[in-house]
Amino acid sequence: MIEPLALVSLALAPVSAQLSAVDTDGDGLSDFHEVHKHRTDPEAADSDGDGVPDGDWFERREFTYTVRSVVEVLRPVTPEHLVDDFQDARVLRETGERVQLEVVHYPFSTAAEALGRTSGPVVGEEEVARWLAPGPTSDWDPELRRALLAALAEDGIDAADPSDPRTIERVAGWLCRHAAYEDGFTSFVTAFDEGGAPYLPAELAPHLDGDFEDTWPRELSARGMFERGRRGSCTSSAVYLSGCLRALGVPTRTILVIPLFDAGDEREWAMARERIEEPYVRRTVLAGMRGLERSWASHTFNEVLIDGRWWRLDYDELGVGSLRRERFGLSTHVATLHDWADARAWETVGRRQTLGLRDSVLDGANPYSTLSIDDARGEHSTLVVPEVEPVVLDVEALTWTDDQGLPPAVLAGLGPRGRFGLVARVTGAEDPSTVTEGLQAARTRIVLEAEGHPTLGVGLDPGCWWWRGDHALVLVPFGPADRRDLALDVTYRPRMREAPDPDARVALAGGLEVVRRRPFERPVAAAVARPTRIQGVVLGADGAPTRARVALVTASGSVSTTTDSDGRFGLDAPGGGRAAVLHASTDDGLVGVAGEVVAGDEPTIVVTEGATLDVTMTGRDRCRCAVFQGDVRVEDFTIRRAEESRVVVPAGATRVRLYAGDEVLVERELELAVGAAAAVALEVD
Repeated sequence: MIEPLALVSLALAPVSAQLSAVDTDGDGLSDFHEVHKHRTDPEAADSDGDGVPDGDWFERREFTYTVRSVVEVLRPVTPEHLVDDFQDARVLRETGERVQLEVVHYPFSTAAEALGRTSGPVVGEEEVARWLAPGPTSDWDPELRRALLAALAEDGIDAADPSDPRTIERVAGWLCRHAAYEDGFTSFVTAFDEGGAPYLPAELAPHLDGDFEDTWPRELSARGMFERGRRGSCTSSAVYLSGCLRALGVPTRTILVIPLFDAGDEREWAMARERIEEPYVRRTVLAGMRGLERSWASHTFNEVLIDGRWWRLDYDELGVGSLRRERFGLSTHVATLHDWADARAWETVGRRQTLGLRDSVLDGANPYSTLSIDDARGEHSTLVVPEVEPVVLDVEALTWTDDQGLPPAVLAGLGPRGRFGLVARVTGAEDPSTVTEGLQAARTRIVLEAEGHPTLGVGLDPGCWWWRGDHALVLVPFGPADRRDLALDVTYRPRMREAPDPDARVALAGGLEVVRRRPFERPVAAAVARPTRIQGVVLGADGAPTRARVALVTASGSVSTTTDSDGRFGLDAPGGGRAAVLHASTDDGLVGVAGEVVAGDEPTIVVTEGATLDVTMTGRDRCRCAVFQGDVRVEDFTIRRAEESRVVVPAGATRVRLYAGDEVLVERELELAVGAAAAVALEVD
């Protein structure tokens, strides 16, 4: 049952986090924002002379372009800080756990361009001292300051002037390099007592595994991250930078942003596609959100005070804006915090994510949901928006993935994918970046139709293609059902399944046809025995054969072997013609996966750098352990109590499952970076 929401007057004026600033015309907007954000006249309270002052909630948009959204979001939310250089925001309604905001985004604010060329209001010593003070997570002290200054000096970085933008960028970059990223994510489930000490809330502790006392110093302590040279997620990085920059005398605070909409909700995708009419903004937003459909997406970073004005610092990028393809396309600022402990995220987001709580509004993976989106160009706007032409990619030919006429590099590269299907020759792109943009923006689903046979549904894979100088070769993988239904010696005619996207489209050349020919069979007196083995080769990224362990994995278990000196291997295929997965790994952390292989296949697996995962189990003597890359089961083995089992997996979303028969005992999801070494300890009843 959803708690009734308390209504808040819509006439309530938004509160700005900026310190008192110069407002020459007294219209309620600072001169800085009138010039860089609203594009109104800072010396005229009513820039268009219609009798309504520029500071009115609606009037302030008349001279520029804006995107408006209404979003329901779990706390932490700090309404007093949400009017900034890139957005206006006001509370529509709120409860103890959530807030509904109306947010007006100014994607083309030029505030970031003023870095180093403008100063803000005079800031009092008390206000500066507030943002220099340590906190439970930004826990700097004089000893850390001395150690940090010495380490910077040793590397030739002079941090004597903490107000210089270039110095801040150099220091932030050095700090990021000093503390290497290590996968971990305790920041939303850890609570802090009155003394600032971390602990696991009693309600969440039974659902969480791991050595948290060892994890906290490298995820939720600025001093601990500096001393250990390790840091975790973006939230950990913001904690780390906040404490270390304050130690050097840079007033710093932490901000939390979310995407414009929930990428896991197709309804919200449709709103963005249909209601954002400005092509450049729409393309940027949609491109920034692709790939997040199954992710919990938010971003935590910093702001630093320079010459009386707050500037965004994203890792080591100072003066960034809100319209950025690499940060969700367009982000919504929801909270500004002195210390991450102030977020009390364990009470809301951490509790929801750990306990799997959902309701009719927040029904997906993310703790927010966008209820409406629209954009508008103000009546008096003279803003020049970058023009974009739709990307049109033409599919000129379709070739089967085992066609030996394909370039050798393509044939070798198809090995890790291990997918049966087609390769599309795609033209229309000027360079590789255009291929990426087009495949990400366009609707790339294709149907293959043949009279009297089931229609096959496939699509171009935006993550698997090769640039060939003037065209791209793009994988069109078949799923198990389409491979089963594919008829031999039958002509299929392809067509695009969805209507063209407004920003990019894929066009099929006229007359395209595909036929999967029946393998040539030499007449013999007796029936030819069906193949029973899968034989292949493992290659390094340089194309040379390599020694590796190769496991053939199915839902009922796995068998494994090692390659010979020529990188070749052979394994008995699963019965009944079932598809299986091949997982190749080396002792030095290289890995490759080939999926949907069947008896008679001769796959090539190319191994590249992956991540290592050490799994331990307590609570019973033994059980089965399955490791998934996305939805693909890449390992399946017996795990025994207190014995460490090491698995090499591709980087990305990884899931570890302990099970017995059909019963899932426990699961853990991880996000592993290339080269990462992670450990997961699982306890079963």
